[in-house]
Amino acid sequence: MTNRERFIRTLKCEPIGGQVPTFELVFFLTMEAFGKVHPSHRFYEQWNQMSYRERSFHMNEMAQLYIDTAKRYDHSAIFIHPNPGDVENIQWLLELILEKSGDESGQGICFFHLKLRLHRPAAGTV
Repeated sequence: MTNRERFIRTLKCEPIGGQVPTFELVFFLTMEAFGKVHPSHRFYEQWNQMSYRERSFHMNEMAQLYIDTAKRYDHSAIFIHPNPGDVENIQWLLELILEKSGDESGQGICFFHLKLRLHRPAAGTV
């Protein structure tokens, strides 16, 4: 069973056996662990004045930081703190996390944010 499957089964109160799924609700030790500022501690007041290239650099770095944290501490899910927090940029961040997390195995990565519920419909239900 993958970490993602274990996490989803736990949320459904189904038996899983083995390791209890874990995730970090708040992991602000990114500077100590990776030498980078946590995404929620970054200030992007002039986000819309940045070029696409600059915004893309920041988004890719934030996505990779979430993934690196999850991998280093063997988390079953990622709790994101999107910054900037508008829907378009949240979706961009989530898509980058999915892309970078190596979904080729089909395991995927489970992530969530309390203010936004994203759902991928099962195949054939759309």
